[in-house]
Amino acid sequence: MGTLFVGCQNAGHDRVLGIEATSEVRGIAYFDADRSRSFDSTDTRMQGLRVYLTARGTSENVATAVSDASGVLRFDAVPVGRYDVTVDQASAGDTVVVVRVDTSQIDLGPDDTVSVSVGLSFPMATVAEVRALPAGEKVFVAGVALTGSNAFADTTAHLVAQTGPLRLVRVFSGLFAAGDSVLARGTVSVRDGEKVLRDVSVFTRGIGTLSAPDSLPTATVGGANGGVLDAGLIRAGGTLQDTATVGRDLALNVDDGSGVLRVLIDGDVFFQLSPYLVNPARVIATGVLVPSGTPGAWNLKPRSNLDLQVRVDVKPAAQMRQLALGTRAFVDGVALNRPNLYGDSTLHLADTSGAIRVIRTVQGNIFAGDSIRVAGAVSMREAQAVLTNATIYRLGFGTVPIARPVTTAEAASAIGGVVDAALVRVTGTIQSTSTGPGGDFRAEVDDGSGPVTVVLDGDIGFNTAPWTVTAAVDVRGLLVPEGGVWVVKPRAPADVVQP
Repeated sequence: MGTLFVGCQNAGHDRVLGIEATSEVRGIAYFDADRSRSFDSTDTRMQGLRVYLTARGTSENVATAVSDASGVLRFDAVPVGRYDVTVDQASAGDTVVVVRVDTSQIDLGPDDTVSVSVGLSFPMATVAEVRALPAGEKVFVAGVALTGSNAFADTTAHLVAQTGPLRLVRVFSGLFAAGDSVLARGTVSVRDGEKVLRDVSVFTRGIGTLSAPDSLPTATVGGANGGVLDAGLIRAGGTLQDTATVGRDLALNVDDGSGVLRVLIDGDVFFQLSPYLVNPARVIATGVLVPSGTPGAWNLKPRSNLDLQVRVDVKPAAQMRQLALGTRAFVDGVALNRPNLYGDSTLHLADTSGAIRVIRTVQGNIFAGDSIRVAGAVSMREAQAVLTNATIYRLGFGTVPIARPVTTAEAASAIGGVVDAALVRVTGTIQSTSTGPGGDFRAEVDDGSGPVTVVLDGDIGFNTAPWTVTAAVDVRGLLVPEGGVWVVKPRAPADVVQP
């Protein structure tokens, strides 16, 4: 590797022999730290580099200079003539090469003083060559940055070149953004079974071009296609299966049906995560592939919030009732009660298509009238579809629907189950009363169409004194299946009117 900067005059001589006048050649030898092919503030001077002036057209070395501790080269009393400047590669060592000799030929006239700069640096290597080189080799790799210099807190970065992508670890210098054309200097190493460049300095060369990432099946991405995709920028998406905390990071296990891919959200990078990171949300992620530490498995690491999309397919309550058992889905609606109202976590949700019960909920701060979103799995209770293992999200304020007027017989059958879980209104005369398990007050009410049981929950604080046989009542409540029929459960004293 050599870079020469020469200023001289052409003496017009073709031969060295026979000319008694002499000239001087001065210069420096330096390590070109950024491979800019010019001596600048990032470079260091090199000692011990041997440089020859060879009579042009011959193999005769007329003069020799060895750079001193300051990198200075001195050729004194050089006969006028025409010379080639050559570098003794052996004196440079086997880790560096000449990067430039900008004036490889010098024509010396009498009393000329010529300046020469010789630059050496590490060799260039393609990504494919890096993956084949032994660990410890020091090289430069040119490419386009897939991540910025501060994308991840672990000082890693990724670049891509014509022969593939490469991971850079322990990046200690250089400011760059994704899409920049960069030159990376480092040492070939092995990390998690894959070749990387470590102890890296990155030099920005301009603006590069990033192609849109390939969209691939989750199983292919999770195995990096046998390692071929290692360090690359890839896009994949599927249904979120579950989440897990891994140290400071959040792992999203995503599957499009081909196999699970772990999408790893870096805990040290700001992500404004969707609140709906629960099954069955659909996650679509773009990121770089990083070995997981388990042989044959890779994680996909999004670089920023822009790389992560979470999509929710909201279904009507009526359609939820038609889904196969175990199917997880989202439904939006209005809360008809707060969880734990009746001593359990059951919530009733209604939308324009109907109502459904939500049981075994992960509760938020939910009250009747709130607009909510629920993610849960379809199950069966009392022969009716419900959502179980559910997570409830509050969307804002809503409006509790007006209770649907039904006859007492219709309430007892939920109109063949059509209004199961709904808020209804019945009127009639009390036929009988009793106290049920847990201290609940029970009354048989009939409007002449057939009786229905009204249950006043013992934990709510109803005044049951007016509830006497033959008394007329006007009741609003939720329809809850019980032993093959439905009962009406008022939610608060305000739901009950005694004339």
